[in-house]
Amino acid sequence: IPERDLEVVALGGAEDRPGKGAPERPGVDRVLDGDGESMLDHVEGEPYPITVVFANDAARRIALTWRDTATRMGVMSVSISGGASDWSGPAGLRLGQSLAQVEAINSGPFLVAGFGWDYGGWTRGWEGGVLERQSCEVIAGFTPHPDVRTEAIGDTLFASNTQAMRDAEPRVYELTLRFGDRA
Repeated sequence: IPERDLEVVALGGAEDRPGKGAPERPGVDRVLDGDGESMLDHVEGEPYPITVVFANDAARRIALTWRDTATRMGVMSVSISGGASDWSGPAGLRLGQSLAQVEAINSGPFLVAGFGWDYGGWTRGWEGGVLERQSCEVIAGFTPHPDVRTEAIGDTLFASNTQAMRDAEPRVYELTLRFGDRA
């Protein structure tokens, strides 16, 4: 399966979609849509509706949120998570990449929230790098290596090139592209 660009798909320009109009919704066997399994908890515990495409295929699974949740119109965000995915983000950003790999893509260090709380491990600024200058907001979630005790914890921002953050040996476990107004 060729690599897929999340941004192209979310904006409706995927080469593999039928026709040239708005993207068609995949068949029911490939989508979880509605209530129940397609509700995710926001970082602060409030559930929100999503559409999961390729729900039964971990390598191709993507989750979309909508500006209008009733009609499922207007993609607000698209996300991937887990250990690996066929999808890639802007500039080749992918699940499983290390801090050093993401710094190379960004052309410099960036800010990450300390681990161990609701927003822990999430990028909080690309510091003028390549990933800040995209047509959408790029948000990466990092998780520390499970066998490493880290000092990069708590409601504190850490530069990706600090020793405390590097010692955590984190990897990208979630990637979200948000469209429209940047937070």
